[in-house]
Amino acid sequence: MKGKWNYLYRAVDKQVNNLDFYLSSHRDQLAAARFLKKLILAKHTTTPRVINTDENPAYILAIQSAKQTGNIPDKTEHRKVKYLNNRIECDHRRIKRLIKY
Repeated sequence: MKGKWNYLYRAVDKQVNNLDFYLSSHRDQLAAARFLKKLILAKHTTTPRVINTDENPAYILAIQSAKQTGNIPDKTEHRKVKYLNNRIECDHRRIKRLIKY
């Protein structure tokens, strides 16, 4: 955005509907925790049963801290498998095709 690199955090449900997004200049635990807190505390979302992410260590720490603070129940499963995150990655194809870097 405006010539600066940003990371896009997005959450989708099982039907690939966008739940929320967050732009951050860093891809670290703090950014992941902010997005997770924003998503969980939103009125239009429900408590997740499963959270699928890629294998970035920042997600692991952010989800553990959210469980410790009580924002996410302990029974919520965190799956760190790259191919399970395909719903979001496949959605990027249309954008990547239009934007030529």
